[in-house]
Amino acid sequence: MINNFLLWATRKMPARAIDLDGEHYIERYHVVSVGKLEVVLHRYLGCDGDREVHDHPNRWCLGIPLVGGYTEERVTGFCPIKGWHSRYVKIRPWRWNFVSAMRWHRIDSVKPGTWTLFVRWDRFKSWSFAHKRRWSYGDPALSEVVISQPLSLASAANWQKGAQKGAGFRRARGTGR
Repeated sequence: MINNFLLWATRKMPARAIDLDGEHYIERYHVVSVGKLEVVLHRYLGCDGDREVHDHPNRWCLGIPLVGGYTEERVTGFCPIKGWHSRYVKIRPWRWNFVSAMRWHRIDSVKPGTWTLFVRWDRFKSWSFAHKRRWSYGDPALSEVVISQPLSLASAANWQKGAQKGAGFRRARGTGR
């Protein structure tokens, strides 16, 4: 019921895709922007999978799952020998998930039909990613955190201007339901 309401509510909102390795990952719907504050809805169609961890380009973000939920891997520390240390946190509906610019994390698993309300404040830097697969276990001198910025248009400032509207966007991607 909530999923159907959110599909209806986003039918005229500007929409963008964040896809990973050719697979559907997140659909982002722009709700409102006021100054440095932006509110979007995220419809999860997949998870980060066995990938790098990332931080966010905003000073802070607040994610509130409206339906569904996900498990987040949160980095608790970096080690030049073993990569990162982490813990897993289940994020359930209506449980606030505060994310600062310095929280390294990834979405490990997602319940089907997950939607989150995502509030972002003050974009001040680029996205950063740490690739665990590039850590050298044998020689710490070869270990590194590789920082990169995604090429996705969904991460661009003012992406919502001229973006396709939700219903047509989903129809074109084949993700209508």
